[in-house]
Amino acid sequence: MIFRCLPLSTLLVLLIVFQAPAGLSTGLQAQQFRAFTGDLVGLPEFTTRFTYDDWVQTPDSVIGQLVFPALDFLPRDTKQNFPGVTRPDRFAFLLDSKLTIDTAGCYVFSLASDDGSRLWLNDALIIDNDTPHQWKVVRDTQQLTPGVFPVRVWYFNAYIPLMGLALKCKYLGPEANCAPTQLTLSASALFAFGRSDLQAAASPSLDSLAAQLATFPSGKVTITGHTDNRGDEAFNDRLSLRRAEAVLAYLESNLPAPVLGQLEFLTVGAGQREPVTDNDTPEGQAANRRVVVLVER
Repeated sequence: MIFRCLPLSTLLVLLIVFQAPAGLSTGLQAQQFRAFTGDLVGLPEFTTRFTYDDWVQTPDSVIGQLVFPALDFLPRDTKQNFPGVTRPDRFAFLLDSKLTIDTAGCYVFSLASDDGSRLWLNDALIIDNDTPHQWKVVRDTQQLTPGVFPVRVWYFNAYIPLMGLALKCKYLGPEANCAPTQLTLSASALFAFGRSDLQAAASPSLDSLAAQLATFPSGKVTITGHTDNRGDEAFNDRLSLRRAEAVLAYLESNLPAPVLGQLEFLTVGAGQREPVTDNDTPEGQAANRRVVVLVER
């Protein structure tokens, strides 16, 4: 089975964009993934912080074979699980595919998972989203020429009750800048300490953000909240997500309907896990309290 990621101006962006229906112009070029296949591996009992670097495959560790036509498994309860997987936790898989590029240009790859994942393209590690964590998206852009490239994806799940894995690709264009647009807002300008309700003083910053988003004809907007390391980690996870959701709610109330219709939004709470500097000083803590808006065209 073949999966196609067409130019963004042609189709809405999906986690994996399916093959174009009959009748679509054959002049449109695309990049294509083949099905993902590989071993399902059982991890040692009491595994809690397993990563790819810890993985040693033995004959008795392989507990099955997997074939996924696409990697589009959004966060789900472990009772739902991946097709062909019965373990609720302590399992991993290493999947192979091939990527066919028909159009030279800039491509963005997004790999999201709960827990860890990695993506190799042409035997080079391009995305490292490994180690145990909640749902987290990591992206990389590649300038590619036409050809067929081997693809490998690693995934492991150590914890219940959630799991998920999604690989997305998008063609940005032959002249596109390979770096997605990233905008960072200071949480201090938006929220009172420890709160997720927007302050009145937040309007100028958010109005400026809305004006910038209105200039994008289409794209995916990921809003990620971050905190410093003070307080309970679980509280910071919830707080960061609520802050990201508050920014999205503001944008949904203030952006024109046509702009909202052409943008796809995702909110993420990263908590204290991705500091931009150390938390040893008040200045460092303030820098780490932020909301990052990533726009993929």
